[in-house]
Amino acid sequence: MQPTLLCKKLCKKILIIVCISALLAGCETIVVRDDAPSINKKRVAPKNSDKIITESELDNSASANYQMAYSYYSSKEFDAAFEKIQLVLKRYPKFPNAYNLLGLLEQGRGRIDAASANFKKAFELNPLLAEAYSNYSRIACSGGTLDTVAASGKGNTQAGLYTASAECSLRNGAYPAALASLETANRINPNYGQAYFIKAIVLGQTNNWSGAETALDQYHNINGYTNNSLGLGLELGRRSGSPAMLQKYQAASNQFLGVN
Repeated sequence: MQPTLLCKKLCKKILIIVCISALLAGCETIVVRDDAPSINKKRVAPKNSDKIITESELDNSASANYQMAYSYYSSKEFDAAFEKIQLVLKRYPKFPNAYNLLGLLEQGRGRIDAASANFKKAFELNPLLAEAYSNYSRIACSGGTLDTVAASGKGNTQAGLYTASAECSLRNGAYPAALASLETANRINPNYGQAYFIKAIVLGQTNNWSGAETALDQYHNINGYTNNSLGLGLELGRRSGSPAMLQKYQAASNQFLGVN
């Protein structure tokens, strides 16, 4: 492996660890896009623009506009980002990720009701879009939980909403309430991976290291390895003082990143 490539992968790993440390400390979630596509890859637009699609299905023009919208959002150029994301939605009116980003833009511009509506639109289109639930929870909950909202949610969104409620409780330090919401999410949909990811964080905050490890492994069984999940595993291994846990997630991280 070339030294430059190795350096990039190691630096990426360091960034992941910093992000997960911030999450465990109760800071706002840092969005990490693991599946950002290359704008150089030729794409063919789906014939039906009303089809609910993923980011990888965008045509070249929409993909470029979506990436530019994210870039503008990151630099707080909200108006420029808004213009780009509207171009994406004009072509793909049922692209869930675009509504999630639009919600972030509206939130940045102080339009809280519009932000909330766009986050809801995103997870109603894609009930597995964990990022949209997380963003919605920051707006919708204030000192309490979202269990009431979740209970009245549409069938396939309920597990995500109960998980969002758990995130709300987690930010408020109400760990028993968070775990109760997560248990409900698990009962509704035992294959909703994000619930296990949040459960691993909650149990880590209560020093239940074996429980946190089990929850994280359940997440991996459903969603596979991600940068965020392996970063969490490394953080749990260090904080628990367990050499076995640290070694386990270090090996998995090396495998995932291709570092020998």
